[in-house]
Amino acid sequence: MTLRFLISFLLPSMALAQKHRAEEPAASPTSAPTTAKAPAHELVPTKETVDDAAEQKIADARPYKLQGRGSDGKIVDAAGQVVLEGDPKVGIYGGTASPDGKSVLVYYGDANYEILNPVTKERLRLPSEPPGKNKLGFGFYWIDNDTLLGASGDLKLDRRGQPVRDDDNVARTRLYLYHLANHTLEELKIPVPPDVKQVFVSSVTSTGLIHLMHDDPGSKRPEDLGWFKARAQSASRPK
Repeated sequence: MTLRFLISFLLPSMALAQKHRAEEPAASPTSAPTTAKAPAHELVPTKETVDDAAEQKIADARPYKLQGRGSDGKIVDAAGQVVLEGDPKVGIYGGTASPDGKSVLVYYGDANYEILNPVTKERLRLPSEPPGKNKLGFGFYWIDNDTLLGASGDLKLDRRGQPVRDDDNVARTRLYLYHLANHTLEELKIPVPPDVKQVFVSSVTSTGLIHLMHDDPGSKRPEDLGWFKARAQSASRPK
Protein backbone atom coordinates (compact mmCIF):
# COMPACT_ATOMS: atom_id res chain seq x y z
CA MET A 1 0.00 0.00 0.00
CA THR A 2 1.15 3.54 -0.65
CA LEU A 3 2.08 5.66 2.38
CA ARG A 4 -0.91 7.80 3.29
CA PHE A 5 1.14 10.84 4.14
CA LEU A 6 2.07 11.20 0.44
CA ILE A 7 -0.52 12.92 -1.69
CA SER A 8 1.05 11.33 -4.77
CA PHE A 9 4.10 9.37 -5.81
CA LEU A 10 5.75 11.07 -8.75
CA LEU A 11 9.27 12.08 -9.66
CA PRO A 12 10.17 15.50 -8.21
CA SER A 13 9.37 18.44 -10.49
CA MET A 14 12.27 19.76 -12.55
CA ALA A 15 11.83 23.20 -10.99
CA LEU A 16 9.33 25.24 -9.03
CA ALA A 17 7.68 28.04 -10.95
CA GLN A 18 7.72 31.49 -9.43
CA LYS A 19 4.85 32.06 -6.95
CA HIS A 20 3.67 35.55 -6.32
CA ARG A 21 2.01 37.64 -3.71
CA ALA A 22 -1.09 39.61 -4.54
CA GLU A 23 0.72 42.96 -4.32
CA GLU A 24 4.41 42.26 -3.79
CA PRO A 25 6.29 39.32 -5.35
CA ALA A 26 7.80 36.76 -3.03
CA ALA A 27 11.49 36.06 -3.38
CA SER A 28 12.64 33.15 -5.50
CA PRO A 29 13.28 30.06 -3.38
CA THR A 30 16.82 29.24 -2.34
CA SER A 31 18.25 25.80 -1.68
CA ALA A 32 20.83 24.84 0.90
CA PRO A 33 22.93 21.65 0.73
CA THR A 34 21.51 19.01 3.05
CA THR A 35 24.02 17.15 5.19
CA ALA A 36 23.32 13.78 6.76
CA LYS A 37 24.38 13.51 10.39
CA ALA A 38 24.77 10.71 12.88
CA PRO A 39 21.62 10.09 14.92
CA ALA A 40 21.48 12.33 17.98
CA HIS A 41 17.82 11.73 18.77
CA GLU A 42 15.64 8.70 19.32
CA LEU A 43 11.95 8.08 18.86
CA VAL A 44 10.39 6.86 22.09
CA PRO A 45 6.82 5.92 23.05
CA THR A 46 4.98 8.36 25.28
CA LYS A 47 1.85 8.15 27.40
CA GLU A 48 1.27 11.89 27.31
CA THR A 49 -2.37 12.62 26.58
CA VAL A 50 -3.49 14.61 23.56
CA ASP A 51 -6.48 16.95 23.78
CA ASP A 52 -7.91 17.05 20.25
CA ALA A 53 -10.13 20.04 20.99
CA ALA A 54 -7.21 22.03 22.38
CA GLU A 55 -5.08 21.11 19.38
CA GLN A 56 -7.79 22.35 17.04
CA LYS A 57 -7.98 25.69 18.89
CA ILE A 58 -4.22 26.08 18.57
CA ALA A 59 -4.39 25.33 14.86
CA ASP A 60 -7.25 27.79 14.38
CA ALA A 61 -5.31 30.53 16.18
CA ARG A 62 -2.19 30.29 14.04
CA PRO A 63 -1.61 33.49 12.03
CA TYR A 64 -1.20 31.90 8.59
CA LYS A 65 -3.49 29.41 6.91
CA LEU A 66 -4.15 27.72 3.59
CA GLN A 67 -7.23 28.75 1.63
CA GLY A 68 -8.25 26.71 -1.40
CA ARG A 69 -6.07 24.12 -3.08
CA GLY A 70 -4.09 23.72 -6.24
CA SER A 71 -4.01 26.69 -8.60
CA ASP A 72 -6.56 28.39 -6.33
CA GLY A 73 -4.51 27.72 -3.21
CA LYS A 74 -3.14 30.65 -1.24
CA ILE A 75 -1.52 31.35 2.11
CA VAL A 76 -3.31 34.14 3.96
CA ASP A 77 -2.59 35.96 7.20
CA ALA A 78 -4.97 36.58 10.09
CA ALA A 79 -6.39 39.63 8.33
CA GLY A 80 -7.11 37.62 5.19
CA GLN A 81 -4.30 39.25 3.19
CA VAL A 82 -2.66 36.98 0.63
CA VAL A 83 0.97 36.18 1.46
CA LEU A 84 1.58 33.61 -1.28
CA GLU A 85 -0.67 32.18 -3.95
CA GLY A 86 -0.56 29.41 -6.50
CA ASP A 87 -1.01 29.72 -10.22
CA PRO A 88 -2.16 27.46 -13.07
CA LYS A 89 1.33 25.94 -13.40
CA VAL A 90 2.18 25.35 -9.75
CA GLY A 91 -0.55 25.03 -7.14
CA ILE A 92 -0.38 25.12 -3.36
CA TYR A 93 -1.72 22.04 -1.57
CA GLY A 94 -0.68 22.66 2.01
CA GLY A 95 0.36 25.45 4.35
CA THR A 96 1.06 25.12 8.08
CA ALA A 97 2.46 27.82 10.35
CA SER A 98 5.28 26.97 12.73
CA PRO A 99 4.44 26.81 16.45
CA ASP A 100 5.65 30.41 16.93
CA GLY A 101 3.81 31.57 13.81
CA LYS A 102 6.91 33.09 12.19
CA SER A 103 7.34 30.61 9.32
CA VAL A 104 5.06 28.62 7.06
CA LEU A 105 5.63 25.12 5.72
CA VAL A 106 4.26 25.28 2.16
CA TYR A 107 3.49 22.16 0.12
CA TYR A 108 3.31 22.33 -3.67
CA GLY A 109 2.68 18.65 -4.34
CA ASP A 110 5.00 15.86 -5.52
CA ALA A 111 7.23 16.10 -2.39
CA ASN A 112 8.03 19.78 -3.11
CA TYR A 113 8.12 21.79 0.13
CA GLU A 114 9.39 25.21 1.12
CA ILE A 115 9.74 27.22 4.31
CA LEU A 116 8.33 30.70 3.81
CA ASN A 117 9.10 33.72 5.97
CA PRO A 118 5.93 35.79 5.46
CA VAL A 119 7.60 39.02 6.60
CA THR A 120 10.85 38.95 4.61
CA LYS A 121 9.38 36.84 1.77
CA GLU A 122 12.41 34.56 1.98
CA ARG A 123 11.77 31.00 0.83
CA LEU A 124 13.88 27.94 1.53
CA ARG A 125 13.35 24.86 -0.62
CA LEU A 126 13.48 21.64 1.39
CA PRO A 127 14.98 18.37 0.15
CA SER A 128 12.48 16.33 -1.85
CA GLU A 129 13.81 12.97 -0.67
CA PRO A 130 16.53 11.58 1.61
CA PRO A 131 19.98 10.57 0.34
CA GLY A 132 20.30 7.22 -1.39
CA LYS A 133 18.68 5.40 -4.27
CA ASN A 134 15.06 4.38 -4.68
CA LYS A 135 13.63 6.60 -1.93
CA LEU A 136 10.10 7.92 -1.57
CA GLY A 137 9.52 11.66 -1.56
CA PHE A 138 9.30 13.42 1.79
CA GLY A 139 6.21 14.42 3.70
CA PHE A 140 7.14 17.09 6.27
CA TYR A 141 5.59 18.10 9.63
CA TRP A 142 6.56 20.69 12.24
CA ILE A 143 8.14 19.28 15.41
CA ASP A 144 9.16 22.68 16.80
CA ASN A 145 10.14 26.07 15.38
CA ASP A 146 13.51 24.78 14.15
CA THR A 147 12.82 21.12 13.42
CA LEU A 148 10.73 19.16 10.95
CA LEU A 149 9.76 15.51 10.89
CA GLY A 150 10.36 14.03 7.45
CA ALA A 151 8.51 10.84 6.45
CA SER A 152 9.92 8.83 3.56
CA GLY A 153 10.81 5.23 2.80
CA ASP A 154 12.43 2.69 0.52
CA LEU A 155 10.76 1.62 -2.69
CA LYS A 156 10.20 -2.02 -3.41
CA LEU A 157 12.31 -3.32 -6.27
CA ASP A 158 11.41 -5.92 -8.87
CA ARG A 159 13.64 -8.77 -10.00
CA ARG A 160 15.51 -6.43 -12.31
CA GLY A 161 16.26 -4.05 -9.46
CA GLN A 162 13.81 -1.44 -10.72
CA PRO A 163 11.21 0.32 -8.52
CA VAL A 164 7.82 -1.40 -8.41
CA ARG A 165 5.20 0.85 -10.01
CA ASP A 166 2.00 -0.24 -8.29
CA ASP A 167 0.08 0.52 -5.10
CA ASP A 168 2.14 -1.89 -3.00
CA ASN A 169 5.42 -0.08 -3.64
CA VAL A 170 6.82 0.52 -0.14
CA ALA A 171 9.48 -1.80 1.24
CA ARG A 172 10.09 0.12 4.44
CA THR A 173 9.15 3.44 6.00
CA ARG A 174 11.89 5.78 7.22
CA LEU A 175 11.52 8.83 9.49
CA TYR A 176 13.97 11.71 9.78
CA LEU A 177 14.52 14.95 11.66
CA TYR A 178 15.41 17.92 9.48
CA HIS A 179 17.16 20.73 11.37
CA LEU A 180 16.53 24.11 9.76
CA ALA A 181 19.39 25.90 11.54
CA ASN A 182 22.13 23.89 9.83
CA HIS A 183 20.21 22.00 7.11
CA THR A 184 21.09 18.60 8.54
CA LEU A 185 19.09 15.42 8.27
CA GLU A 186 19.21 12.57 10.78
CA GLU A 187 17.34 9.31 10.57
CA LEU A 188 15.21 8.15 13.48
CA LYS A 189 14.95 4.49 14.31
CA ILE A 190 11.26 3.57 14.42
CA PRO A 191 10.62 1.52 17.58
CA VAL A 192 8.05 -0.90 16.21
CA PRO A 193 8.00 -4.72 15.94
CA PRO A 194 10.11 -6.13 13.08
CA ASP A 195 7.05 -7.39 11.18
CA VAL A 196 5.79 -3.80 10.83
CA LYS A 197 7.66 -2.15 7.95
CA GLN A 198 5.06 0.22 6.49
CA VAL A 199 4.32 2.99 8.98
CA PHE A 200 2.61 6.32 8.38
CA VAL A 201 2.34 9.54 10.34
CA SER A 202 -1.28 10.02 11.39
CA SER A 203 -0.70 13.41 13.04
CA VAL A 204 1.82 15.59 14.85
CA THR A 205 0.70 17.82 17.72
CA SER A 206 1.67 21.42 18.44
CA THR A 207 4.16 20.11 21.02
CA GLY A 208 5.77 17.65 18.61
CA LEU A 209 4.09 14.42 19.69
CA ILE A 210 3.90 11.99 16.78
CA HIS A 211 1.01 9.59 16.23
CA LEU A 212 2.07 6.55 14.21
CA MET A 213 -0.11 3.93 12.56
CA HIS A 214 0.62 1.15 10.10
CA ASP A 215 -1.03 -0.39 7.07
CA ASP A 216 1.42 -3.24 6.64
CA PRO A 217 -0.38 -6.20 5.03
CA GLY A 218 2.27 -8.55 6.43
CA SER A 219 1.46 -7.72 10.05
CA LYS A 220 -1.52 -8.75 12.16
CA ARG A 221 -0.79 -6.18 14.87
CA PRO A 222 -3.29 -3.38 15.65
CA GLU A 223 -3.04 -0.50 13.18
CA ASP A 224 -2.63 2.11 15.94
CA LEU A 225 1.00 2.05 17.07
CA GLY A 226 0.54 4.87 19.60
CA TRP A 227 2.16 8.21 20.34
CA PHE A 228 5.89 8.92 20.19
CA LYS A 229 8.28 11.81 20.67
CA ALA A 230 11.78 12.57 19.45
CA ARG A 231 14.18 12.76 22.40
CA ALA A 232 17.86 13.65 22.49
CA GLN A 233 19.92 10.56 23.08
CA SER A 234 21.59 10.37 26.46
CA ALA A 235 25.31 9.70 26.63
CA SER A 236 24.53 6.96 29.16
CA ARG A 237 22.33 5.05 26.70
CA PRO A 238 23.72 3.03 23.81
CA LYS A 239 23.06 4.66 20.44
